[in-house]
Amino acid sequence: MIADISSIKNSEGKITVNETVEFGTVTFGGGAYEFKEVSVVGSIINIGGSLELKATATGEYITPCARCLKPVMSSFDADIYEDLTGEDANDELIAKDGNEWDLTELILSDILLELPMTVLCSEDCKGFCPTCGKNLNSESCTCESEEWDPRFDILKNFKADL
Repeated sequence: MIADISSIKNSEGKITVNETVEFGTVTFGGGAYEFKEVSVVGSIINIGGSLELKATATGEYITPCARCLKPVMSSFDADIYEDLTGEDANDELIAKDGNEWDLTELILSDILLELPMTVLCSEDCKGFCPTCGKNLNSESCTCESEEWDPRFDILKNFKADL
């Protein structure tokens, strides 16, 4: 998302932001997120020489279920607040080119931080069998359901003194 800040760069004022951003597929935190249309609505405000981005990003994304890898469509609503000129501004995320700033990566990073760590196709998703690899949601297996780690054999005879 390119923002033209020429009208507020040197004087107090406000620019309205209302754009659709395309992110495509993004890999983050070990997962892949395929973003559909992302709408960013808000403003960039110059207050005393400090430029601030205040916006809300909404949209949908597809990511694999954390248990069975089935594609799951989810929606998000992320609040974005960034100080674009302060000491904490990240020069790598804001590509400054005269009066046009590319805020795409900055907005994407705020959205990614709002997404849940794991997404499930359903709360009762059974996932894959750790032994044979069958999807337990659609088929059953004959694997032993209880595996015991022989390193814990000594604990079978352990009795606590109360």
